Amino acid sequence: MNDMHIARKEKYLYWIFIAPCLFGNIDGYAQKIISKEIQKEVTIMSTPTIQITGSLPIIQVKGWNQSKVKMVLQFNADSSLRSLNSDEWLAYWGLTMRAFNSRVDISTEKKPVWIEKPFEGKLKLDNLKFDQRSFHDPRPSQEPSPAHRPRNLFTDKVELSKDKKVGKSSQLQPDPKSVQLAEKADSKKAALKMVHASNRILTIWVPMGSQLKIINKYGDVIIGMDVGDAELEVSNGNLEAENFRLLRLTGKFCNANLGNIKKAVIDFQNGSFTAGNIDDLDLESKGSTIDYEGGNYCYMRSQSDEISIETIGKLDARKTYGSLRIEEVNGDVDFEGQNANIRFRSISPDVKQISINNKYADLRLPVKKLTNYHVDFTGYYTTVFAPFTKEVVASPAAEKEPVDSLSGPEKEKMRAMKYLQEQERLRYDKEKSKGVALGELAPRRFTGTVGNLKDKHTAFKLNCTACTVDFK
Repeated sequence: MNDMHIARKEKYLYWIFIAPCLFGNIDGYAQKIISKEIQKEVTIMSTPTIQITGSLPIIQVKGWNQSKVKMVLQFNADSSLRSLNSDEWLAYWGLTMRAFNSRVDISTEKKPVWIEKPFEGKLKLDNLKFDQRSFHDPRPSQEPSPAHRPRNLFTDKVELSKDKKVGKSSQLQPDPKSVQLAEKADSKKAALKMVHASNRILTIWVPMGSQLKIINKYGDVIIGMDVGDAELEVSNGNLEAENFRLLRLTGKFCNANLGNIKKAVIDFQNGSFTAGNIDDLDLESKGSTIDYEGGNYCYMRSQSDEISIETIGKLDARKTYGSLRIEEVNGDVDFEGQNANIRFRSISPDVKQISINNKYADLRLPVKKLTNYHVDFTGYYTTVFAPFTKEVVASPAAEKEPVDSLSGPEKEKMRAMKYLQEQERLRYDKEKSKGVALGELAPRRFTGTVGNLKDKHTAFKLNCTACTVDFK
């Protein structure tokens, strides 16, 4: 009895003190997160085109003076997964790199691929899921049973359906391989460990002068070198880059911060775009904030954008809603839009013509630096603030033909037009005599001239209905 009592006590002490230490070390070891890095490189003979497609949290592109392309993937993983080699990790992330004559393709799947690899850890039989497809079924099936299908490392522990436990009374017999797999998992405490998908950084080293083509979704792109030609598409992420010779950029829900660009074609939606000098810009944007230092020429198609430009040489714009602010205008402007506010801070005497067709907007066109200029304005219900005298102009249609030469409805229409113009002229002359005409409701059409038009001068051709125009 004493020996039996002592043995029982020793067994009790074993489970109280020794077993927790042993199994506790396993659990603590399995929960440790380590940083991993895998590399792969290919050798090329000429300056390549680098094509990167995928969905990664961070993609970094750096340049070097070697004739090869090297990619380095950094990520965090559970320490129990360190037995995987580089090829297995690349297969796990679905990351591939293929080299052609003058092109290197790097791509990654949106989700990790399935991988057959046992991992030591902890898994309870109660958490193993079975269904009828894991038992013998006389009907043919093309899909493997869950017990035979490789597991996804991102999968959490799955729950067991109570009505489908192994060993329950059922006409279907359990698959011996499924039971063997479950017993093996229980005996070795194999678990599906979660690899931390966040904090993945893919760094790609490319030869200087390489052309880039990058498509990345739900992640950031960082380019740490000057690039010749590049075609970028970034969605739901950030873009950081330096200088480009030719850039084609498509951004959706993207924040872009770029350097100087020789020529750019930008398609931008619902984001923020900031850049240095862009000599030649073709911009199509919607619902975005655009800000760059300036350039020689800009053609824009804009909707609901807030656009700021420091200096511009020549501007052709089609814009609805939002605003356009330019600090210094050094060239001709051709603008058509609606509900688009325009604010020029300074207009150079070298500007030959500013043509604006707008409505329901505020315009600021300061003429304080101009010594010779001419204004031709047309628009209903517009308030104009000007440092010059507005001369009322009759409608060209009313001056073209006398009323007596017409007949029928056309005669009555022309008569009414002349009457309205005469009333408008009388009203304006009356307001002008009171000294308040310069800032009151302007006539439908007027002209204004300052200086000598025979010399170099600036011509304003404006058509704006229901606007507020400030020339001061």
